[in-house]
Amino acid sequence: MVLPGLFIIVGSLSGPVCTEPQWQRYTPEDARFEISMPAEPKFSLQYIDTGKNMLPLNMVSANPDMRDDFLVSWTDYSKAAKMPTASDRTFDKMRDALAQQKNAQVLSERSVTLRGNPGRFFTMRTEDGQVADVVFYFTRSRVYQVMAQTRCGDESKQSRERFIESFKLTSDT
Repeated sequence: MVLPGLFIIVGSLSGPVCTEPQWQRYTPEDARFEISMPAEPKFSLQYIDTGKNMLPLNMVSANPDMRDDFLVSWTDYSKAAKMPTASDRTFDKMRDALAQQKNAQVLSERSVTLRGNPGRFFTMRTEDGQVADVVFYFTRSRVYQVMAQTRCGDESKQSRERFIESFKLTSDT
């Protein structure tokens, strides 16, 4: 009788168990992209004050086990709000700001494209050991950030890759 109780205690002390997420397709109302989310997607909208106007920051996120974060955010630029140029300098600033915000070290990075749209992919590690894969893309009127941040080992790497690779543009505007 003591052994089953001991097993429960030992099992609970062994650390978090990383499970395979339940993937589902997500497409926003404007249908300009699609992505596979590892849990029920949650949409939110914030506004960024640029000093000249308010820019909408749309976000959809999923947290399959309350430890991992999967996020797509996008900002639409109108004629009133000048869109930044997709230059190395802009990508560097975006990368550095995110790494500083997360107190993370950039491990690797490379330039990428998606349907002819320029992007930058990088991997970073936070002080507490989380690993994040991030990609920024610029289209004609929108900037995307796709990010998967996880805590577990190889299983999480597969989930990060699946998430990032599932991002597809359905319109280049």
